Amino acid sequence: MSNTNAFTSSVKNQWLVYMENTENNYKEDTAGVESGMCCLEEGLRHCTEKAKMGTKQWRDAHESLLNLENGNLASVDSIIRTGTGANQLLRSRLSSSAGTVLEDVDVENKGLLSSIDDSLKLDHEACGNMDSMIVPCNQELRELRSGHYHKIVEITDNASNILEEEYAVDEPSCSTPKMRVINPPNSASIEELRTPAFEELLKSFWEAKSTKHANGDMKHHPGQAQSLRDSRSP
Repeated sequence: MSNTNAFTSSVKNQWLVYMENTENNYKEDTAGVESGMCCLEEGLRHCTEKAKMGTKQWRDAHESLLNLENGNLASVDSIIRTGTGANQLLRSRLSSSAGTVLEDVDVENKGLLSSIDDSLKLDHEACGNMDSMIVPCNQELRELRSGHYHKIVEITDNASNILEEEYAVDEPSCSTPKMRVINPPNSASIEELRTPAFEELLKSFWEAKSTKHANGDMKHHPGQAQSLRDSRSP
């Protein structure tokens, strides 16, 4: 019996200790849970404030971005409109200037073509006038050269006859008092018998033509032709 009481008393004491420890642990756990809940509430409150602040910052950033976008769109639209207007104005001025320049160039080209046509007409007229002068001149030059040739042949024949007559050796006779003095022709006299150069003949011919034009007489005179054909002294 005493053992039972001792066992009961021991169990009761252990139960009281267990209950006391359990109560202490419960209190400690309750305090820890309350402390943890306070920390969680504080963290939740802090997170909520951060989230609200982030939402506000995001809203402000979005509004700023929208305002900046609207401002940029307005600025770009204004720049595009200004550039388009300036380009249209410049294009109209350039078109007007180009049209004026093209008209001026067209007028100048027409004037230049007209001047070229007039110059060609004048050249053709001058060429015709020169041909009308050159053809008769060539004919007269041919006649002049032919006359000179015949004159040279005639002079050569006459000179041969004269030389044969004047420089023939006399037959010796008793009536010849002395030997006749013979003067043979020198180089200068022989050069005088030569026909002048063609340039000199042409020069004298044109001088005679210019003299006839100055006097208003275009008729060919035989005396002048003779002087042109034979400019040598006989």
